[in-house]
Amino acid sequence: MVEPTLDLRQNNAKEKETNKELPNEDSKHGKLSKGEIFLSWEASEYVVYKKTVGWYIGFGILLAFLLFTAFIMQSLLTGIVFLLGGILIFVHSERPAKNNFV
Repeated sequence: MVEPTLDLRQNNAKEKETNKELPNEDSKHGKLSKGEIFLSWEASEYVVYKKTVGWYIGFGILLAFLLFTAFIMQSLLTGIVFLLGGILIFVHSERPAKNNFV
C-alpha cells in the first residue's frame, strides 16, 4: 500500500501570498542591511570580588616572603621581578572592571 505524499509547494504558495500583504515584514525580520545590529549584549570585563583586609594582609605577607627569599638567595633580579609582579597584581586588583558592549 502506497501512502499519500504531501505536496508542500501548495503551502509555500499560500505563504508567499500572505507575505505580499505585509510589505515591511522582510526588512524587520529577514535580511539585515549594512550597519544594522543583529545581536548585542553588555558584560563586565571580569567578575569583581570584594577583597577584605585579610586578602591584603595575606598578599603582603606572601610578597614579603618572596622578597626575603630573593634577598637570602642574593638574587637581585628575582627580587625585582617579585616586587614588580606584586605591584602589578595590587594595581590590577584595585582597578574597576569595565563594562563592554558588544
